[in-house]
Amino acid sequence: MQPFVPSAFTVGMEVELQLLDATTLDLADRILPMMEAVTDVAHVKPEFVQDTVEVVTDPQPDVAALERDARVRVADLLEVCRRFDLRLAAAGTHPFSTRLALITPRPRYQELEDASGLLGHTQVCFATHVHVGLPSGEEAVRLMNEMRPYLPVLLTVAANSPFWRGYETMFASYRHRLLAAIRSCGQPPAFANWDAFAAAIDTMIRAGVIASLSDVHWDLRPQPALGTLEVRVMDAQCCVAHAAELAAFVRAMTKYLQASRDDPSQRPVQSLPWWIERDNAYVASRFGRDARMVIDAAGRTVAMADLVEHLLESLRPHADALGEGLYLTALAARWRVGLGYERHRAALAASGSFVRVVRDMADDLSDELSAEPAGRVTP
Repeated sequence: MQPFVPSAFTVGMEVELQLLDATTLDLADRILPMMEAVTDVAHVKPEFVQDTVEVVTDPQPDVAALERDARVRVADLLEVCRRFDLRLAAAGTHPFSTRLALITPRPRYQELEDASGLLGHTQVCFATHVHVGLPSGEEAVRLMNEMRPYLPVLLTVAANSPFWRGYETMFASYRHRLLAAIRSCGQPPAFANWDAFAAAIDTMIRAGVIASLSDVHWDLRPQPALGTLEVRVMDAQCCVAHAAELAAFVRAMTKYLQASRDDPSQRPVQSLPWWIERDNAYVASRFGRDARMVIDAAGRTVAMADLVEHLLESLRPHADALGEGLYLTALAARWRVGLGYERHRAALAASGSFVRVVRDMADDLSDELSAEPAGRVTP
């Protein structure tokens, strides 16, 4: 495996967006003709399935620059979509589409299709990935171990996929359950250091299990070519602003974990056996803010609502020091008035229509990008 390329403490983001037919609002397998009109191919890319488009930012020094970058790129993409009678929307799943996905005809994706069979055609889901720049592979693996117990928290605050194929799934993040069927997805294992991580990846490559690290789709993984730790557990968000809030949460958590190393026993969640951490993620995906998490080897549990409130307070000094306190304030406000999955449920209850839910999703994104950015100022 390639060596880790040291990086400054930058932040980057990948946003997977739904391509919608402008009339029916169903998912549209039109990435191939649309990409012929895209000029910014370094930042707008096809994904595994043809109803998905990915927008990738450049590494940025802070979340404000990240939000500006993402807004510009998604707004430009929206203009291209209009020429193809398409709309864009973002959530972890599409609420009512029932068709099997078409795989994008690229060699790597076709190999994945051969390996996954029917599963590959049912994995129609959409994520937000946040990259945090780090100085070494050792630090990336250490932070991966430290952040792993908090993946259920990140999953909860980003939960945005309660519906699938016209059903109320009873999950806050059904996307996470869809991905659980894939062999390379889910909770990463613990590694003693970078060498142990690299050795495990090299073993899988030699065995033909994977072709490269790109085939490992853990909820959290180092990206040596980019010099980052990539957080992949979060659903796609309805607005760029909401995705930026999650990036600020991840950045502040990184600083919090680094600052608490002298006394990790004071952290509210301790490292646990892999199976228990995996079950915590299941409970978070099912119940969202109403989940209860196992937090230590004594078997104590805590209400997710209390844990998130505690973390928002604990992360605040680190977010403020980064000049990103208002992003945490905005996330805290959303936490208290309603997360994505709760807003979707309220929209369905009010309208009785999954189509109306999707229209609201598409309007949220287009209205945000047509308005002047609110501007976030360091308190």
